[in-house]
Amino acid sequence: MRLGAMVKKWWLGLAVAGLAGVMVGAACGGSSELEGRKTVTHTVAVAGATDDGIINVSADGVPYGQYIGTLYGGVTMIGTMTIDYSTCGAVQYNGANLQTRALYRFNISEWTEGDVTFTTECLAVMSATAGNLEVYVLQQDCGALPAGDSTAADQSAVWNGGKLLTTVTPAAGEISAQIPAATVTECKSAEGYIAIMVKATGETTPAASMLAPNAFTLSTFEHATTAGTELPHVEWTA
Repeated sequence: MRLGAMVKKWWLGLAVAGLAGVMVGAACGGSSELEGRKTVTHTVAVAGATDDGIINVSADGVPYGQYIGTLYGGVTMIGTMTIDYSTCGAVQYNGANLQTRALYRFNISEWTEGDVTFTTECLAVMSATAGNLEVYVLQQDCGALPAGDSTAADQSAVWNGGKLLTTVTPAAGEISAQIPAATVTECKSAEGYIAIMVKATGETTPAASMLAPNAFTLSTFEHATTAGTELPHVEWTA
């Protein structure tokens, strides 16, 4: 073969190989021009004792449309027993029938896009009639909870202020709910907080006694810190 023809053939082979490499690189996302930006998972844990807790309302003689009760963050003492978890369902306290739900709030001021996933732990199912767990996002942040019982007042704005995200079949272990990005935009406060409320569907069935609640127990900042388990948290990828 003549030298000129050999050189021409060699250059043609090199060009074909180069084109194949470009095509493979594009198909595998190897091209810097086609490569998508890297995503990062952001996790925000509940920040302290007053960023989770409970809302209690009276189940006895409540006027229609009103939910008279209290907000509570921090640790509860019943006699010598320390209650460092939240209760969802029906309970008795000092002879009164109460309905109670868990509250959580998170500072997501760094959130800009993407669905947000809320996660906490169901510690125990206290009664077969407690029903299921419903997870709501509050349409307005409930604010920091008091470190003890608040003054009894109409809690309707919080009690009725949730948008249902999901229903969870009761079982001890991790529970989670996804908050769509559009809902996050709608419900995130001006200060960057989003609030979650967890309800037991059987909350209208009274507890048998003070020591036999018709309820679930859920993890809190205090419980997770003491037990060395994962804190209630939210996370998103962006």
